[in-house]
Amino acid sequence: MQFAKYIAQAMEQVMSRTKMPAIFAPTQPTFQPQAAFVGVSESASDWNYTVRLYATPTSVPLNDPSIGQLSAASFMGMFSGKYYGSHEAAMKELASAFYVQKVGPASSIDTGGVMKQYSTGQQYNTGGSTNYQLPQDVIEWQMGRWKIDVFGAPSIDFINEAKQVDSFIQTHALPPTDGRILINPHATGNPVTQIGWVFGNELFECDCPSPTMTQILDALRMAVSMREYDSDKVTP
Repeated sequence: MQFAKYIAQAMEQVMSRTKMPAIFAPTQPTFQPQAAFVGVSESASDWNYTVRLYATPTSVPLNDPSIGQLSAASFMGMFSGKYYGSHEAAMKELASAFYVQKVGPASSIDTGGVMKQYSTGQQYNTGGSTNYQLPQDVIEWQMGRWKIDVFGAPSIDFINEAKQVDSFIQTHALPPTDGRILINPHATGNPVTQIGWVFGNELFECDCPSPTMTQILDALRMAVSMREYDSDKVTP
């Protein structure tokens, strides 16, 4: 595995401005965006950083002003990290930022009872500032120390989507720590896959647009490829 050149350039900038004890970034060959050129913007302060990736028509320098003029469709995803005062504080933020409101009794999906299907009632929280007022179902299951929630309108396609996610994470190792995955329903105006995990006192996150199953799997590939820059560690 290795850090792509455009990732390494961004992380060198981040390292020069942050005091975080560890910073993470995606690695090749697991994560390779499907774009002829990848434009990168980064921001960092003492205790947090964010790196955003865009499909660009030509090669552009890091933080090039033209990136701000790209269409929303050019955005391919982002990854970030934030330092908290303690491991407990980072865990509390993980639990609250990746919270899903569930109502009603759970019903088992035909996978040996590991997956549970709930209703979300009239709203669910995706970790951001928006609560979508859409009744949806959510399939939730645990994989080691990870909790996964996949949303959607009740249907065979929705269940199969959750099973495809499960198949992927059965064969690709997520960071061996506490983490959560939220995959938003396609019915929303901004479908996105959000993945977060705690590393010591830090919370790391990957967010990727995910209107299709291919893009959902791209988000998961980013998460499983994440390594500490530039030691390649995945555990504290």
